[in-house]
Amino acid sequence: MPTGEIAPVAGTPFDFRKSKSVRVPPPSTHPQIQLTGGFDHCWVLDKNARVAAELFSPASGVRMVVRTNLPGLQVYGAYHLKTAYPGWHAICVEPENFPDAPNHPNFPSSILRPGETHRSFMSFKFSA
Repeated sequence: MPTGEIAPVAGTPFDFRKSKSVRVPPPSTHPQIQLTGGFDHCWVLDKNARVAAELFSPASGVRMVVRTNLPGLQVYGAYHLKTAYPGWHAICVEPENFPDAPNHPNFPSSILRPGETHRSFMSFKFSA
């Protein structure tokens, strides 16, 4: 459950500001990894970043670039798929507003009042 804290990522397994593997680190590396069994968190995006996320598979050569104007990026490792699809692995990236934003005044508002318009975008570009 979101606490309202926007935690720094420097020096943690959540620091993806430079390219690295999304392989799940050992639970002992961070209390949040231990709690969730991997990645199931919303990252705060840099407002000025041109790219929200970029994933690359060295095995297939496929690259995915995610762009959005939304403030957060939920990253989920889809670990439950291991039981349904042994040997398959997945990762979900979902541009979004911050979870539980209405209850945290320090989060960007996600409330849309009558008569207001909300415009956002997300794009997923694949290449090989």
